[in-house]
Amino acid sequence: MELEYEPSESQKHVQITFFSNDSEIRVPDSVFDVPTSVECDDLNLLLNKTAAASDDQWKDRRFEFLVGDTFLRTSLEEFIEEYEVGTETVVKVEYVIGIEAPKPVHDIQAPDWVSSVQICNGHIFSTTYGGDIVIVDKKGKETKLATSSADRLLKCSSIVTKPTKGATHLDGIEFLVGGENQLLTLYGIEKGALFEKVLLRGHERAVECVSVNSNSSRAISGSVDTNLKVWNLESSDESTTFEKDEEEKAQKRRKKETKTKVPMVTIGGHRDKVSAVEWCPWKSGNAFSCSWDHTIVEWDLELAGEVSRIKGPKSFTDIPYSPSERTSYFKLYRRNPKTI
Repeated sequence: MELEYEPSESQKHVQITFFSNDSEIRVPDSVFDVPTSVECDDLNLLLNKTAAASDDQWKDRRFEFLVGDTFLRTSLEEFIEEYEVGTETVVKVEYVIGIEAPKPVHDIQAPDWVSSVQICNGHIFSTTYGGDIVIVDKKGKETKLATSSADRLLKCSSIVTKPTKGATHLDGIEFLVGGENQLLTLYGIEKGALFEKVLLRGHERAVECVSVNSNSSRAISGSVDTNLKVWNLESSDESTTFEKDEEEKAQKRRKKETKTKVPMVTIGGHRDKVSAVEWCPWKSGNAFSCSWDHTIVEWDLELAGEVSRIKGPKSFTDIPYSPSERTSYFKLYRRNPKTI
């Protein structure tokens, strides 16, 4: 079978065959001669026509196509050139059911550009570049706990502790936020009120990222100052609590102050800003970081040393961890310098 296209002397053709691992959507095996200019819509039309010709009950469906392990998102010609696909033999094209793109349940308007988002107990915690902390429920209704500070630009956040009560209960939640003022602030929610519990002071430039370990006892942060810092979040810890001198204590004795802590460890090793950090899921004393210096590094935090380093062609901006049944991997996002 051939696709109907206007003939052209310069138009190249290639032979393809379709296959699927899903027995419910298999079509008869055939070899098709198609122009290399075809795209996904053309292949969808061809595949549906082929299936309908052998099955009167067939209903048109939208398919996605793979050549090897790579999804086809361009014309066949562009794909063949980019991935150097051999065309001397029949090209095998796998087809799978196309899943409709997710649609938003709610469109929640933020007061400024959103810099981070966390989910906890049926609520969405977000920070903005305008210094806002916004907490909304799953229906998009803003709670009365939202707060704003015009003198700071917030860049990151991480949930520290969740309450043991109901799934939608907010009291007992603690979370960290960091930003342009070089500080990390630990917030708590008690009796329906949001308040500052601890200030983490130590970075010399804006805090870009923060991650809390699985038992909520430690946090690791990265900054424009190119350093990583490890923080002790245990409430009983006094070893990293910042002590003011006696004169300063006397001046502020009557004021209720927020406790300030300093880092347990400072680790240098990147040459540009640290854009993301993540605790190692299989070794509690290790963590990963990525940077605009084109590297991803695994660190041994107990020894404050580097375990391994991967160098890439561009700056990395994020490393969210994704577990699967048999393996663990990080999804890496790269920055295109042309967009900066």
